[in-house]
Amino acid sequence: MDRGGMRPDTFDAACAHMRPRAVFLVPTLHNPTTITLSEARRRELAASRAATM
Repeated sequence: MDRGGMRPDTFDAACAHMRPRAVFLVPTLHNPTTITLSEARRRELAASRAATM
């Protein structure tokens, strides 16, 4: 994570390594950081996973 929340590159790497069936992200007021993902970051994360399906 960075100041913008979950990083798409590290998210992709973790998913490739662990191959989860589901992922639960908290896009608004993440606990304990209180980070809220921007719309652009949310779209990047969604697009990165959609591309691998």
